[in-house]
Amino acid sequence: MHRSSMGSSGRFSCSRRNRFIIVGVVSLLVIIAIGAIIGVAVSGDGLSPEMRAMRQELSKALKSAGAPDNGLFDQNSYQWDAFVWVFENNGQSYSRSQLLQRFALACFYYSTNKVTNLYTPTPPGWRMKGNWMTLDEECDWSGIECNAGGKVNQIQMGGNYLTGKVPMEIVLLREHLNTLNVTTNLLYMEYDDMAFFEQMTKLEHVVLDDNYIHTDDGVPTYLGACTDLKTLRMSYNLLYGALDNDLFHKLSNLEHLEVESNFLTGAMPNSIGKLKNLVYLYMRRNSMSFNLNFLKSGKLHNLFALWLDANDIEGTIPTEVGQLTGLASLSITNGTSLGGPIPTELGMLTDLRRLWLYNNKLTGAIPTELSELSKLEVFELQNNDLIGEVPTQVCTTIHFADYVHKALIADCNEVECANCCTKCGEAGVKPTETSTPNNVSP
Repeated sequence: MHRSSMGSSGRFSCSRRNRFIIVGVVSLLVIIAIGAIIGVAVSGDGLSPEMRAMRQELSKALKSAGAPDNGLFDQNSYQWDAFVWVFENNGQSYSRSQLLQRFALACFYYSTNKVTNLYTPTPPGWRMKGNWMTLDEECDWSGIECNAGGKVNQIQMGGNYLTGKVPMEIVLLREHLNTLNVTTNLLYMEYDDMAFFEQMTKLEHVVLDDNYIHTDDGVPTYLGACTDLKTLRMSYNLLYGALDNDLFHKLSNLEHLEVESNFLTGAMPNSIGKLKNLVYLYMRRNSMSFNLNFLKSGKLHNLFALWLDANDIEGTIPTEVGQLTGLASLSITNGTSLGGPIPTELGMLTDLRRLWLYNNKLTGAIPTELSELSKLEVFELQNNDLIGEVPTQVCTTIHFADYVHKALIADCNEVECANCCTKCGEAGVKPTETSTPNNVSP
């Protein structure tokens, strides 16, 4: 009896000791885990001192440029990917300016390469990546051009299957970047995604056409800060709403303005008529409603090409059109309400080569003054209410023109062509403009 009692008591004591040991081990593990969590919290996110120092430098630069830095603290962001890539690829050996430059370009890469968006659910990835994301100097990366000091001054990434959006971090290049060309890509950007333009005051050429850029307020007014801008191309996008008159007062240095094939509405800003350096104005295929009074400003002497087709154009062609002495290409077709006579002052435009006026409500005779247009190669005026005859000299000039797409088209039942019309009563296909001033790129 005594021995049995003792045995039972011993087993109980052993079991209790085991429980104490187990509880102790578990408690120790919990303490270790809590310590690890506290340690991470104290150190931020477990980064090395060197990485934290670099992130602090990038954060400071972004904030001073008016850009958010929250992506540097989000390991699922393109900014984080760019930060890690720069650090792991000799980031500590770069000067501050080169560090910021490589980080900005890395952000550009990660925010536009294989990024899904509303219109591109299965993005293909960049078509050309020459030297990108390598240890090579960024000035040797495909589509990147630098000035003599090694600062990026041009991003030329047209037709490269970019998706996503141009990142805000591009502001880190603001001191030297003068050209941003991302034409013919798959970018999807909303109005406020372009807020970075407020900081890009050195930009001279912005080429954004043929993407999925969507706004409800016309051309983003953020661009008004780019007062040195010479080229603005935003055709073939998703621009809705009216153009802002004040915006074009600010962009007084524009030479090339192109917003074709969008969904713009509203009037033609009077400020566009005051752009004395303007060479190209392309605004076809929108839903704008305007008259041609902006041509009366007397400021558009440098205008070379003016294409306004397929808008609701009312009124008449003003006689002041004769002041556009540099004009070589004029196209005002499919203007639902454009009427009145063809002004005789068109004969003053002696450099005019292409003249499209079909599908309007023009009336009266074709002015004999058009015989002065000795360089004329294309003249299409069918589907109007014109009468009389085509001046003989116009027929002769076009007949002998050395241009593969030369054309003279009129309503032959109403207008006497003296057997010189190339077609009767049918609109021809307008070729891409090929005749441009020697000192201006098309």
